[in-house]
Amino acid sequence: MASSPFPQSFWVHDGLLCAGCYPGDLDPATRDVKLCGLIACGIRRVVNLMEANERSYGGLPFEPYLERLHELAFDREVRVECLNLPIPDARAPLPAALQEILELIERGLREEIPTYLHCWGGHGRTGTVVACHLIQQGCTAQEAIDKVLALRAGLPKNHYPFEGDQERFIRSWHTKGVKPRGLS
Repeated sequence: MASSPFPQSFWVHDGLLCAGCYPGDLDPATRDVKLCGLIACGIRRVVNLMEANERSYGGLPFEPYLERLHELAFDREVRVECLNLPIPDARAPLPAALQEILELIERGLREEIPTYLHCWGGHGRTGTVVACHLIQQGCTAQEAIDKVLALRAGLPKNHYPFEGDQERFIRSWHTKGVKPRGLS
């Protein structure tokens, strides 16, 4: 398994799909370490699952990181595409929104575009999307949940990554007749 870009991130598919927490930080030095880690690991697409008006538990707005990510990428003569496909915090996604995210992930895998998927903590929304992606790759719902838990096992701040509605959504996604799709 390849080294992850920074703590609170993990590879789902080595070198192609990484997932984890919000890569910004109130401290500019910490933010830059995270963003440089993404670039150094080859990430060329960032998919942000956070809502624009989201706030931390302390009520603080999140420090934007896009401009700095683009500056750091430019300095290294690479381009990083950034997309925002929000899912409300602690909630399950709408099926159509999830399908759009999953299609983007599959296209990135097919086209070999290293992608970083994140929400705030990298637990619920990110874990839900990763689990549903694994289901589309052929896992059962339980196998997908177990794999997400295993991928996150060594991370700091590791706790059960799904809210009740999210786990129910994952299990229902598996029973909705969604056919697993390969990467071909």
